[in-house]
Amino acid sequence: EGFSGTEKNFSIELNELAKEIGLENSNFTNSTGWPDPEHLTTTRDLLTVAIRTIKDFPDMYKFYAEKEFTYNKIRQINRNPLLFLDKNVDGLKTGHTSLGGYGLVASSQRIGRRIILIINGLDSNKERKLESKRLLDAAFFQYKNLNLTNDVISSQNIYVWNGVKKQLKLYAKNDINITVPKSISKDIKFFLKYKSPLSAPVKKDDEIATILIKNKKGDIIKRFPLFSSEKIDEMNFIKKIFFKFKYLIFGESLYLTKNE
Repeated sequence: EGFSGTEKNFSIELNELAKEIGLENSNFTNSTGWPDPEHLTTTRDLLTVAIRTIKDFPDMYKFYAEKEFTYNKIRQINRNPLLFLDKNVDGLKTGHTSLGGYGLVASSQRIGRRIILIINGLDSNKERKLESKRLLDAAFFQYKNLNLTNDVISSQNIYVWNGVKKQLKLYAKNDINITVPKSISKDIKFFLKYKSPLSAPVKKDDEIATILIKNKKGDIIKRFPLFSSEKIDEMNFIKKIFFKFKYLIFGESLYLTKNE
């Protein structure tokens, strides 16, 4: 009521914000989270909220790690059980309703790697504590992150047909990271997919290709778009005729540089 005049107005504004930050399957009808048939969210949306909380509010996020807090002479103990079991845990929030059971959104950082855990539907506070700890340890010990840096991506040149430059470098707009079981990490392969031949003109930041990440069976685990790092104009008519003539004679070797 202090923010929006009424709780209903607050819910409307909250739903607008939810869509802005990418919550795709959430709907809020109150300010408390108390059960309501239309008050819903998902594990993935809770993950989005957790990530945005950590990234957008680093100065305030530290309060989630406080084990206790006293205000107005009232001492409150943090309900997150993992704070008392693992020194690397720094958040986030417990939850419980009779319909949803006991749940927890937790986050832990070890050696520069952060794991966010989301669990719900457990029967007791004790079960929530034990199962959360078990899953968090499993995530750190049994899984690893694989990273494909932009340095590696930029080394993958694509040949450009009829362009004033013969090769195009690519880049990814976001870090390419995946988390996989350690047991299969050596079997993960990266493949570059694009429509060939790529013809000029090419605009800077055009989506040109896709990095496909596959497992040993050839199944696609994840895919990431790649973009052109520069603008490449089309050759003029005379150069285009000359280029096609040379291509008939030398073929693909035309594209090779002196260092290749």
